[in-house]
Amino acid sequence: ELFGHERGAYTGADSRVIGKVEKAIGGTLFLDEIGELPLSLQGKLLRFLQDRQFERVGGRETLVADVRIVAATNRDLEAMISDGSFRSDLYYRLRVIDVALPTLRQRSKEDIVSLADHFLDHYARRYHRRRMRFDTHALSLLAAHSWPGNVRELEHCVERAVVLSSGELIGADELGLDPVPGTPVDGSAHDRGGPVVELPENLSLEQAAARYARSVLDLHEGNRSATARALGIGRNRLSRLLDS
Repeated sequence: ELFGHERGAYTGADSRVIGKVEKAIGGTLFLDEIGELPLSLQGKLLRFLQDRQFERVGGRETLVADVRIVAATNRDLEAMISDGSFRSDLYYRLRVIDVALPTLRQRSKEDIVSLADHFLDHYARRYHRRRMRFDTHALSLLAAHSWPGNVRELEHCVERAVVLSSGELIGADELGLDPVPGTPVDGSAHDRGGPVVELPENLSLEQAAARYARSVLDLHEGNRSATARALGIGRNRLSRLLDS
């Protein structure tokens, strides 16, 4: 896959095949799940990273490729080095610029909602649906979910909701997420213990969020700290909503 092979290199190799490294010359080669690479192959990759040289399988010519390498993993590579399943020299050769991407559960609720809106727009276009939006209960579930499957889980959750929804408004039932502890899925907003907010159709998400925030503020008798905790946002974010 990486280095390609020559014709006749093995049974069934009836033609020369160019590998991913050669195809990426002058560009970027993305190596996903680098922590899953077997030890037997790590040394071969290390040689290429050090010298930018390689041979096709079954070939004798040494080739050179000017390629930028980007590698990703969700594994703890330092722990793998300790238990002998990942080479330390390969790790330090790869770790030139280290970028740590936070998981969804490490991000703010605003980030999660923004990403959900992005996927909603994307899949609404793919399935030729009209402009769609989440109701307030659905937004609460999206923000409160732990997302053990990270971004892929969120994407598939939104796609499923778009497919299952019969209208433009996506509710909690279409999401298929576990309810927030203490909040039943069924029943009216009064049953859920939350405020009832009537929203016109033409409101933006930010305007709808502002109206809901004011209703929760009224429920907490003007206590902004309690309101921010109930909404799962910071006081600065709440102030911006209330001032919008």
